Amino acid sequence: MGWTEYPEGLRGRTPDQEFRELLTAGGRQEVLLSATVHLSEYYAAVRDLGSGEVSAFVALHHYSRGGSWGYKDMDERMGPTITGCPERVVSLLSPLPECQHRDEHCVHCGSLIEAEGGEWVRRPRRGERAGVAGPHCYSGYSGSAPVDAAVGRPRHAPGGLPPCGTCQARDWRERCRRELQRQRERPRVGELVRLLHREAFRDGLPEVFRVCRQGRRRVFVGAEGGPAYRFPQAAEWERVG
Repeated sequence: MGWTEYPEGLRGRTPDQEFRELLTAGGRQEVLLSATVHLSEYYAAVRDLGSGEVSAFVALHHYSRGGSWGYKDMDERMGPTITGCPERVVSLLSPLPECQHRDEHCVHCGSLIEAEGGEWVRRPRRGERAGVAGPHCYSGYSGSAPVDAAVGRPRHAPGGLPPCGTCQARDWRERCRRELQRQRERPRVGELVRLLHREAFRDGLPEVFRVCRQGRRRVFVGAEGGPAYRFPQAAEWERVG
């Protein structure tokens, strides 16, 4: 899906007001709770007034230098990639039903499975190398597919249909919960921490850091002083003392 742009901006309205009006138009839904994260991610728990089911609405939005405003919206069944949904919104969502998929297709790429010597294959498409389309079924879907060490490419486990909307929603909620747990485990400003896997970074780093604030950014300063360091969000830490 593409972006919807408002060339003249929101004319004094807030993104939350605009999204609530869009979601409640027609009188079939109501917004129970909404939240904006990182100034560009919008999440809302939306109740269907007919069924009573509560699902998540997700949108990216931005302002341009020229004053326009735009957004890209989806619901949780479309498999959003952003996972910053607050716990207060996730906790309002209705439980998802279990999926019953027949074991006929590759779970990742949807290719038909054929039993040939205990393996399963996919016919190569036009312009595609046969080795790529063979039992390893490398379709470019490398995000969650397990890797076959023998060939260094993802090897998809046979069974199940491609993820349905319910599968996508379940996976998205789980990724949101993992992100919430990761946020809870992040060291807070003022704490003393030790960087794990130091060998993956430059030499000469302090053994112990203190978490500090530099404007809106979180930085790490050696416990004995010195320069401020910044590390990727994926860096792992343990608290000292």
